[in-house]
Amino acid sequence: ALHTRCSSFRIGSLGCFRPASVRGSPTGPGTRNAMALDVEASDVIRLVLQFCKENGLTNSFAALSSETQVSLNTVDSVDLFLRDVQDGRWDLVLPQVTHMRLPKRKLEDLYEQVAVETIESAEFDAAKSLLRESFVMTEMRVAQPERHNALERLLERAVAGKLELHNAYPNGSSREKRRNAVAKALQGEVTTAPPSRLLALLGQALKWQKQNGTIKPGDALDVFRGEQRLTVVSTEETFPTELHRTIKLGKKNHAESVVCSPDGQTLAVGSADGFIELYDWNTGKLRLDLSYQREELFLMHDQTVLCLDFSPDSDMLVSGCQDGKIKVWRVDSGKCLRKYDRAHGDAGVTSVQFSTCGGKIVSASFDGTVKIHGLKSGKTLVELRGHGTFVNCASYFGVGDKQVVSGSSDGFVKIWDAGTGEEKQSWTPPQPLSAKKTGAKAPIASVSVLQTEPVTLLVCPRNSSSVHVMSLSGDLVRSYTVQDIGADSVANFVHACVSPKGDFVYALGGDGALHCFSQTSGVREHVLQTHDPGALGVTHHARQNILATFAKGGAVSLWKP
Repeated sequence: ALHTRCSSFRIGSLGCFRPASVRGSPTGPGTRNAMALDVEASDVIRLVLQFCKENGLTNSFAALSSETQVSLNTVDSVDLFLRDVQDGRWDLVLPQVTHMRLPKRKLEDLYEQVAVETIESAEFDAAKSLLRESFVMTEMRVAQPERHNALERLLERAVAGKLELHNAYPNGSSREKRRNAVAKALQGEVTTAPPSRLLALLGQALKWQKQNGTIKPGDALDVFRGEQRLTVVSTEETFPTELHRTIKLGKKNHAESVVCSPDGQTLAVGSADGFIELYDWNTGKLRLDLSYQREELFLMHDQTVLCLDFSPDSDMLVSGCQDGKIKVWRVDSGKCLRKYDRAHGDAGVTSVQFSTCGGKIVSASFDGTVKIHGLKSGKTLVELRGHGTFVNCASYFGVGDKQVVSGSSDGFVKIWDAGTGEEKQSWTPPQPLSAKKTGAKAPIASVSVLQTEPVTLLVCPRNSSSVHVMSLSGDLVRSYTVQDIGADSVANFVHACVSPKGDFVYALGGDGALHCFSQTSGVREHVLQTHDPGALGVTHHARQNILATFAKGGAVSLWKP
């Protein structure tokens, strides 16, 4: 077993843990590495405890805390926690206290106050349960029978309708004075820490090793063994069935773009109010390990953020705005690395994507064009013209990002030569019944690469009950269709995406229904109601079986199996 008395660890220049001050070691007295840092074993345990708490590993949390006698005692905000104590919001306080290791006297004072207020509020069943079943009060009954009996008598008086204020708060005390005393006692016992510290530290160590050449870009690393992973253990993909987390953006605000970082750590949300916020996928909370977000300084545009994309190494984020501007950000510092103030004039930027090497950006716009921009030069390198109206999506594909595919509200999907801007192919997918009646082609909501050899595209037309797999030449390979919603109704798909391994195709309807299709059989395996009408988009975690959906109602919802 690992106990807190096992001195400390030293973090060497490669970010590896090693015992500190080992006799005869090169980092011992007299030859200590100036880049080494001493880390207490208890801090390492707290990192693991935080990971267990954030990921719902309650049994592991309890076992590790009990065996090592190390407590976490962290809250999201100390001031907010103490305010909840002072306001008597025990439904919020007690669940947090259950994860803490507090001095017995302070814990008894807290539970005694909760018991008194529960009795005072005539919640007699809850008071009985607290007095006779909670661990703290049963311990008090054995160690301090007189104190416990006084609470039992108080309960009896209240049940008989004979409770008076001086019975609950003798010697000139009051509810407010008792709450303030409890809050003052707990103030020195709790602290706050940024979320996901273990993963953040691992990420920082890996980035340092990558910068120093220890890890080559693109290597699949076995973090535990510290070497390149030879085989990747596959996780079976499955569709989501339940709500995992909800990210609320405010009543008058909503997400217009949501994207996952390739390393799976970050969910970026671009909002109608122009702000860009970075969240942790697992907790659904703002990433406060990023110092600028901790200080409430956020990435932002002057108008609505319509699109986002991460660089392949997850170090950069590109954003497109309704005013036609594009910005490139450094994720770890929040610094704006590049601005394209006139990327598309005053026309909104509907789509942005980094090239595989991260040196170029392809964008689409309401102005009907697709453009390729150089990151180092800050200039537009190639302009692709040919669509008749708004271009809703554009992305690279193929070896070396030599081609671009785009989809427009004119109903056409076009294939382009990324180097010359020459149009190679132009076609429309099968049209929904509504388009056949009016004669107008259905707008293309989204296009994504389904497989690379041979290249096939997943095309999602708007106002349709089908999404289609198409070849580069425009031949229909397969359709995923909702069959059971009535002859006069349509699913009205607004967006579609593919799971990381390609096992599932997800199509989101404007009514908030998420349809989950098997990619190989074409069978719809599940329908998940994600939002009320007004759904806007769906994106998949880069590695896990988690989906994010967003809607005009304001919330971003995370879904898991």
